[in-house]
Amino acid sequence: MNKTKTYYQPCIGEDISTGLPMEMFSFQAFSSEYDCRCWMNRHGYRNFRVIEYHDEEIENVTILDAKGEVIEINE
Repeated sequence: MNKTKTYYQPCIGEDISTGLPMEMFSFQAFSSEYDCRCWMNRHGYRNFRVIEYHDEEIENVTILDAKGEVIEINE
């Protein structure tokens, strides 16, 4: 059985490559959509969308929790 790893990034613009919040790096993502929304709200962002990614779509992804703390590093 293949297990798919799912993670989430916020997008504040039209293009995800330029639409990340300035507090985030492109290799960072959240473990859940809920964590992503909590972090964004905590940082004052109100108009954004959440993009879902799977497996290796983000190379060497670092997973964050709702507080922005690193919970997993995939190298």
